[in-house]
Amino acid sequence: MGRPLCIPWTESADELFRLWRQEKNLHFRDRLYALWLLRRGQALPQVTHALGRSYRTLQRWLNWYRHGGLAELRYHCPKGKGRPPLLSPAQQHQLYTATRQGQFRRAKDAVQWVEEQWGIRYSENGMWRLLRRLQLRRKVPRPYSPRREEAAQAQWKKGGYEP
Repeated sequence: MGRPLCIPWTESADELFRLWRQEKNLHFRDRLYALWLLRRGQALPQVTHALGRSYRTLQRWLNWYRHGGLAELRYHCPKGKGRPPLLSPAQQHQLYTATRQGQFRRAKDAVQWVEEQWGIRYSENGMWRLLRRLQLRRKVPRPYSPRREEAAQAQWKKGGYEP
């Protein structure tokens, strides 16, 4: 059995609960929830199980809290939403419509088209990610069985099948 937790709390359990319910940043929200559970008296293994995080992760969060409170805990959260897209929303819409019209057979074709249109260079993987964000999927052929029976399928489509 490990040592008992010694945490210099600066917030009450009610205040941690209120902050947890109001928080929009999901990373920080998890951390507030962990603090709230610990403040209510739950053991660290129980909290790790409730959050689905590792024991070491919660120890790291507690260390940050001990050294700087909630401000330090928030400082270590991921920031922002990544790099802004290279294409504007209007350009993305044009790419979307061109793709839906079947103008491209491969992502490589879309890369060339974007570079010709707007002078913006994408890698093939980057184009795949962009097309997925635009909710476009690659076309795949419909599967069929080599042992299929055309007559039996036609009979089935008409409303019945008798072998």
